[in-house]
Amino acid sequence: MKTVIMIGLRGKMKMNDGVGKYKTGVASIAVHFDEKHVACNYCPYIRYESAHSRHSCLITNMWIYNPTKEIADHCLLIFEEGE
Repeated sequence: MKTVIMIGLRGKMKMNDGVGKYKTGVASIAVHFDEKHVACNYCPYIRYESAHSRHSCLITNMWIYNPTKEIADHCLLIFEEGE
């Protein structure tokens, strides 16, 4: 039995189930913003965590400190040049 340690956005996971290989799936999403309102606050993947009084990203599971003003540094969205 192999011990596999997976490192991802949620940290380390140690698995002792004998799995030797994993298949990785990749998703591509499009998020459309009004040209005057490009900020995390307008993204459908933002969540307000009332227990912590903060916003977080549903994609990266990271805190968003200024969701009404900008796109967070850890955002995985790639914007085309000139946009």
